[in-house]
Amino acid sequence: MKEVFILYCGDAWLSRSSLVCMGIFSCFDKAVDAALEEIKKTDSERHEECHDELVNYLQTHGLEENWWINIVELDKFGEI
Repeated sequence: MKEVFILYCGDAWLSRSSLVCMGIFSCFDKAVDAALEEIKKTDSERHEECHDELVNYLQTHGLEENWWINIVELDKFGEI
């Protein structure tokens, strides 16, 4: 099973209509690193906390713009 990791940025509630695809990654760690680089630009104090949230819950919370990592299996039909 081959997976990709789609990184989204969205509003404080990660509402579906606010989600913007920011990147598609072959490795989970690369998706986390990309999100953290952007988070550092606006909220460097929460960097470690955001890292833990992404690793444990695949999303951040409490930011004006939150981040979500969607894990998608390749070559599988269905809504993502």
